[in-house]
Amino acid sequence: MKPLYSFALFCCLLAFSCSSTDDEDKQEEIPVPQPTPYTLSFSERFQPPTIPADNPLTEEGVLLGRRLFYEKKLSGDNTISCGSCHQQKLAFTDGKALSTGINGQSTNRSSMSLVNLAWNKTFNWAGEANSLEAQARIPIENPWKCTRTWTKPFVNSKTPERTQIFLKKPLAPVL
Repeated sequence: MKPLYSFALFCCLLAFSCSSTDDEDKQEEIPVPQPTPYTLSFSERFQPPTIPADNPLTEEGVLLGRRLFYEKKLSGDNTISCGSCHQQKLAFTDGKALSTGINGQSTNRSSMSLVNLAWNKTFNWAGEANSLEAQARIPIENPWKCTRTWTKPFVNSKTPERTQIFLKKPLAPVL
């Protein structure tokens, strides 16, 4: 009888030790980012641009887009950014007949101006991209421009500010 009593006591203790307390039931809630909407201002003479419903403009996204536009680590050798060929002082072009890409290579086209793109339906000289989101990848992956491969990590421990932006901020289109 004593072994049966010991076994029953063991089972009761095991059952009580496996039950959770109220504190354990409360899981730590992961905060959901609450992005700040960004209001685009433009002349009354223009129709409002079409902003994709799945990628609304936010203050955080616009800041991220601006930082990425000038980020040289998006190029394969960390030497050029979008801003290298699309200079604000030159109407977001580089003023050259043929742009210079990674390793000083001449590209096959001039840098297209980036003015008023929010109203465009197609992008690039050949019109191969049908959204700003799709267009943004083309020069980064182009072998003459940035030659970026997406398998190479961009976010790392040596760039804590960049890591924070990527992990905490929602993305938005670059305008």
